[in-house]
Amino acid sequence: MRDSVPGEPMTNVVVVGGVPGSGKTSLARLLASEDPQGVHLEMDGFFRALAHRRDPSLPEADTQNRTVVRACLAAVTEYTAGGYTVYLDGVIGPWLLPAITAAVPTFQYVLLHAPLATALARARERATQPSATPEVVTRMHAQFEVVLDVHRRHVIETEGRTVREVADEFLVRRAGGTHDLPGKG
Repeated sequence: MRDSVPGEPMTNVVVVGGVPGSGKTSLARLLASEDPQGVHLEMDGFFRALAHRRDPSLPEADTQNRTVVRACLAAVTEYTAGGYTVYLDGVIGPWLLPAITAAVPTFQYVLLHAPLATALARARERATQPSATPEVVTRMHAQFEVVLDVHRRHVIETEGRTVREVADEFLVRRAGGTHDLPGKG
């Protein structure tokens, strides 16, 4: 387990959520690389393991999505049991927080947000996630927009910012407990 740092929250799981193109993977990768016990775990890899996956943005994919989340959380649990800090990134909306809390009682949640046009442009630039079609990104973006105000304290805007700037904002807010879950407020 990492040594505790005064003022730093006592959790070793950071969940980075948002739509494709919001900057999740870049942020989680940077945070993990700067942590001597860091592990960057991409939920996308768990989806890619499915030979016949459904579009996860559709309601009929709910059972698939919950199964993938449980499999991913099993990996999170094993890494943290070994003393690692896990930076988990995925299209993890607030609707998945109860499932995560059941497996990982305390964690930090950061919800990255970018305007739809930015998310679409970023998703188009990547070849690593061909499932992030404009239709899927648009549908997912709409699902996240509905919950942004309720979860505002966890939101970091990424539009026009470098990953370093986003990471610095997260680290300051993290030290203050803003992203802790279960949390206050």
